[in-house]
Amino acid sequence: MRKGVPISREVVMKRIGAYLRSALIFDKDGTLIDTETIWFETYVRLLTTQNYRHDWETHRLLMGASADVCIRTLCDKHAGLTLTQAQLFRKFAEVRAERGVNPMPGATSLIEACARPGMQIAMATSARRQETDEDLNLLGWKKFFSVVITAEDVLHHKPSPEVYLLAAQRLKREPVTCVAVEDGLNGALSAMAAGMQVIFVQDQRFMMKPPPGVAGVVSSLKELL
Repeated sequence: MRKGVPISREVVMKRIGAYLRSALIFDKDGTLIDTETIWFETYVRLLTTQNYRHDWETHRLLMGASADVCIRTLCDKHAGLTLTQAQLFRKFAEVRAERGVNPMPGATSLIEACARPGMQIAMATSARRQETDEDLNLLGWKKFFSVVITAEDVLHHKPSPEVYLLAAQRLKREPVTCVAVEDGLNGALSAMAAGMQVIFVQDQRFMMKPPPGVAGVVSSLKELL
């Protein structure tokens, strides 16, 4: 069977099952929480004020990246664009307040299913600590995560492996014994560079292409239940 293509639930669970005695490490935005549409609208509103257009082709390059990388990418694409992190997070908070914090399909059930003796789950996200803590508290998920690594905890962001290596270190696990669950190219490359198996969640709205070498591809976290 070729890697990087959709696989059956049975095969996915067999591959994950060998690692569940260790740890499952989740990305947050777009994987567990439906934030990509919020981020997209955030960029649309910010760029529109300066007469630029944001599209999904460009947005896919930003998925899973840190704020500074996203800003640099947009400024490289749009000559003359001025954008600060303060402006970005202020607009994101505005759009999120309008639309709410919503889990991806199957996310809550999967997290609860993993909360069992001998199993640890962690989060490795490029989001800031403030938004991450707010999300976990709003959804009632904080108690389930043994470790939460955010943008402030690392010097180098995805696709650097640092965030996943730190998550494994704090879990007291070898990276090779961890499975990462990701929805973005940068995140998948980050986890693979750390030596982890990756289950790639390919949101059918965005159809982000997974990198070669992922352990498997699912269209929804519900397929892992």
